[in-house]
Amino acid sequence: MEVSVIIPCRNKAAHVGRCVQSFLDQTVDDFQLIISDQGSEDGSAVEIALTLAAYGGYKKVDFMRCPETEYRGHAGLDAHLNWLHQHITGDLVIMCSADDFVHPQRVERTRWAFETFNPSYVSTRLEYKTPEGAYAGETGFPDRCSRWIAPAECFKYLIGSSGSSTWSRDLFEKYGPLAGIEGQDMVLPAMALMERGIYYLDEPLHYYVKHASLDNTGTGGMLAAAVDERQEKQLYELNAFHYLHHWMSIYRRLQRFEHMGRLSTDAQGELMNQVVNAANQLITAREVLTMERIEPLAMRA
Repeated sequence: MEVSVIIPCRNKAAHVGRCVQSFLDQTVDDFQLIISDQGSEDGSAVEIALTLAAYGGYKKVDFMRCPETEYRGHAGLDAHLNWLHQHITGDLVIMCSADDFVHPQRVERTRWAFETFNPSYVSTRLEYKTPEGAYAGETGFPDRCSRWIAPAECFKYLIGSSGSSTWSRDLFEKYGPLAGIEGQDMVLPAMALMERGIYYLDEPLHYYVKHASLDNTGTGGMLAAAVDERQEKQLYELNAFHYLHHWMSIYRRLQRFEHMGRLSTDAQGELMNQVVNAANQLITAREVLTMERIEPLAMRA
């Protein structure tokens, strides 16, 4: 099975070198590694070039420059992923954000799971790190074992969400391209449930670094970087909007492809619980802004 690893990068000069190096240090060599810079203005491209220049191994590496630079934030990332999909050759796509990094066996173990079980998506246990590299927690699902994931528990525990995204090429070809500000790490796992399913590897193969920055693609990192209580309330409302948008994207796609009837009663219930909870969070957050006469923030685009 041919593997394509994609590292989309935008203004991650301080982190992208470690991310790229973690894939150059993988225990296997036979995969396509694509590092793509999307109009960075902070020297990210230079850091990538320096890292690759020092590499003396045998992995196939492609350094590209994505021309889709009009949008930023999640809209920009979606445009970047759609563009990258035109350049991959693999049957299996492993993605890593440029400010994260991976375990040396990420490619080997993920490919093993696909070759052994033939799912449409593989998710792994994810370990959180502080920017200094210290352990800061991990994802943990109830029974802590590697296995197939049912739709109800996928919706309940957000299995698939996070940075440990790996999907089959045919999944993206059927349900892509990503539109607007959809989160690939929520939309693609949900659609995988309607195809060959999600296999979960209970191994910490991905390291998610908790960077607090207003320049983050994810609003969670932006929220952590709030400079005062007013901005924190604005970012919380923005985060609530984004979260609801993700769940509604899932719901709309399930409707569009006539998959809702294939979900069990429990799965439909968990999905609607997530939609309602996300809507309640947004309503509450917007009410706070309204009563305190605080202008909401716009999504970066």
